[in-house]
Amino acid sequence: MGLYQKDVAARIKVTEDCITFWENNRCQPKIKHIPNIIAFLGYNPHTNLKQDSFADKVKACRWLLGFSFRKMAKILNADPGTIADWESGKTLPHERRRGELIALLQLKIDTAKTSDEADSGSAGAQPGKE
Repeated sequence: MGLYQKDVAARIKVTEDCITFWENNRCQPKIKHIPNIIAFLGYNPHTNLKQDSFADKVKACRWLLGFSFRKMAKILNADPGTIADWESGKTLPHERRRGELIALLQLKIDTAKTSDEADSGSAGAQPGKE
């Protein structure tokens, strides 16, 4: 791509130090940066995010949107600890509420993917191309 760390940092909206630390595996990107990373790359590097179970859907939605537990809890009208329990599979919401939440989560996931696809055409690199 021919970009310097400062160029990548500006596109992802982080500092150059963040890019350096990520490259050297000194730390991982914060979840709030994931949507910008996906938009920059033009694809989702987190291919291990399944959506088979309710727990998977909650986690995938939170990651794709770059939401903290607190922000996700606010959107879903739940406690942050409850969100963590749902993601781990420790607990599930009541069946009626679960159906409503699955529909909302799928809508959020689909919206995030559509937004990423629209952004990736102008913002980032394609996998395997430089």
